[in-house]
Amino acid sequence: DSPRWMTDLVQATQLAKRTKKRVFVDFVQAKNATTTKMESEVYATQTFKAYANRMIFVRLELPANAKAAELFG
Repeated sequence: DSPRWMTDLVQATQLAKRTKKRVFVDFVQAKNATTTKMESEVYATQTFKAYANRMIFVRLELPANAKAAELFG
């Protein structure tokens, strides 16, 4: 099973608190080499997919979520 990606950090955080799971946040940009590489070389692997039920996954688009990105450094 692949992880389901949420797009709302607040909702993801609330869900994580209820389910006692950690939050994994990925900041992405369209047509970005790093984003493309992560998709093909990391997120598509069975090792990564093994975390599908262990964490809450959030994908936030940049630059729309630049303020959230600043919070995470």
